[in-house]
Amino acid sequence: MSPDKFKLLDEIRSRKNNVRANELKKLMSLFGFTYRNARHCIIYKHTKYPFLRVTVTEHKEKGQENRILKCYVKNCINAIDELSSMEKGE
Repeated sequence: MSPDKFKLLDEIRSRKNNVRANELKKLMSLFGFTYRNARHCIIYKHTKYPFLRVTVTEHKEKGQENRILKCYVKNCINAIDELSSMEKGE
């Protein structure tokens, strides 16, 4: 596993309140999640374990890049932690 993805995970874990949508997409894709845009949200699904799914809603503020609320960032981190424990065989 690439150390870059764990570095990004630690960085996002430390600042859950200030995560941009493109950062979260990059993190999730590094861990094997694909995404699709739904009407008002993004749905992440793991390629090997399709039951691992996370739904994220972007909050659009005028003139600013889309930010992700802390609760959605936590859900993504929890999915990555669950994936790591499944791959370790726990």
